[in-house]
Amino acid sequence: MTTPEDLTLVQLGHLDIDPSVLTGAGTTLEDALGEHGSLTQLGDRAAELPREGWRLIGESRIEFNPSQTFAAPSMAQRDAWAVLNIAKTRSGAWHTSADPGPISPVPGRPARRENLRLEWPVDPFTGPADTLPELTITIRNSDIEPWKNVARDSAHVQAWLLDTTGERLPASPYVLHGALPRLPDLAAGEGVTLPVTIATPEHIPAPGRYGVKAAVVALNLWSDIGAITLA
Repeated sequence: MTTPEDLTLVQLGHLDIDPSVLTGAGTTLEDALGEHGSLTQLGDRAAELPREGWRLIGESRIEFNPSQTFAAPSMAQRDAWAVLNIAKTRSGAWHTSADPGPISPVPGRPARRENLRLEWPVDPFTGPADTLPELTITIRNSDIEPWKNVARDSAHVQAWLLDTTGERLPASPYVLHGALPRLPDLAAGEGVTLPVTIATPEHIPAPGRYGVKAAVVALNLWSDIGAITLA
């Protein structure tokens, strides 16, 4: 459920953050790097990073992949930012990466998707049991105002098959898709049909009826559950 506070977030890099995090003086690059960050890993890019103004904008405490993300005012453009990420890999080593930018904040994903809806076709998808049918879904602007793609969001739609309990079927971790266009601007009430990429199960399921759920990845915009019948 989207709260009023969610709608005030801004997206910087891959994170939706409270804009108040971007206020204040920040700290030095050395302090941001701490005991796990490494200027050496950044190579020539290290010289492009600000030396002051770093502040923590995101943190993950997942045991196998902890990470911290910092931002500092860009040296190249006003009201834009550089981003630094320090993360522990599955091998146990720490890795440092950075984007000197300039990266401009955009409205957060909750605000960008607020009036968008994903609609499955009325009729369920059908196909033979040894393959999966091609899927499409409509993205619609339900607002009375036009929707503008201010963040250049991709039109990539990812879907997962569900079993009879609503749980995702085990799927390959590798999903192939070509370069996709950006989502178009949408007039009030307008909808466009998008292709859907299925996270293909390791083994095609037996004949039967399955649920399917999809998301516009760039917006984290989710559909209701659709249906696929394999005969």
